[in-house]
Amino acid sequence: MSTHKLLIHPLSTETKFVGGEDFVKYLSDIEFIGSPNERGAYRLGKRFFELLQFDKPHKPLLMSVDNGKVILSEPEEPIFVVELTNYEKPEFLASAYTREPYCRNCKHKIPDFFNIAGEAYEVNLLNPNSFNWKCPECETMLKIHELEWQHTFSIFWYSITVWHIHWKEAIPTGRLLSLLQEYSGQRWSYTYYRF
Repeated sequence: MSTHKLLIHPLSTETKFVGGEDFVKYLSDIEFIGSPNERGAYRLGKRFFELLQFDKPHKPLLMSVDNGKVILSEPEEPIFVVELTNYEKPEFLASAYTREPYCRNCKHKIPDFFNIAGEAYEVNLLNPNSFNWKCPECETMLKIHELEWQHTFSIFWYSITVWHIHWKEAIPTGRLLSLLQEYSGQRWSYTYYRF
């Protein structure tokens, strides 16, 4: 079974954002998250579906077997849950969704992106800003996270993870991203993940 998730995270890798109890309270106050569940994740807040825009919702079904017969049923509660995670070092996130990136300046496609990501990872994991890639087309210097990855690769210190969101099924609204920026003083972005 595949794991699908949407990770919402600060865009900057230069300034480490640490989400503590105050941030949990803030997410609760804006009603993005609800109460914690038994696994340490959070239930959905009352405004969850206002703050994420669902373009292609999938219909989850639960499968059970009764006397050898497969029964499909809809879950009583939404299957989405939210996890909040601080990382000790920058998290490099690539997945089955990762697409070929391109230069933000001239749109030159980068076919050897896994090699570039691997080099950046090896150069200095604790400082992803120390690795620069030079576009062979326009000669623009970009850090690995400044390439246009189409929301399929990222590097971050903190994430708000929404489980069971498929690629392009939902995107954070401008309102949610601006609320996160108001709190943290940093711009936020998002990445889709599938394993």
